[in-house]
Amino acid sequence: MRIAKIDELRRLIQMHSEFFERELDYKDAILQMLDKDIEEAEEHYSIALRNHFIHINQLISLQESRMRGLHEEFNKDVINLENEFKLESDQIMKNFKEERKEILNMRDVITEEYQMKINAV
Repeated sequence: MRIAKIDELRRLIQMHSEFFERELDYKDAILQMLDKDIEEAEEHYSIALRNHFIHINQLISLQESRMRGLHEEFNKDVINLENEFKLESDQIMKNFKEERKEILNMRDVITEEYQMKINAV
């Protein structure tokens, strides 16, 4: 009876051992699959990150070219405003000189008339 019990226990141990081996193989397969999934996910992440950096660099380049364009346009506007200011300033100075000349001529005429009236009296 003892031998029968030992044989039964050996069969149970063998059966549990086989079950354990199957479970171990199953879990090992799952781990390998998960490891492969992680590697693929890391690769996808790396590609996405690279694409993101490429797009960011393109946006930066676009923004820099836009800023250069705005800076050039600003410089053109400044030059135009300076030219307009110079023309307007020259015109104002020309008008000032003409009006000053007229006023001085009027003063001279009035002074002469006044001197003539004083001398006539």
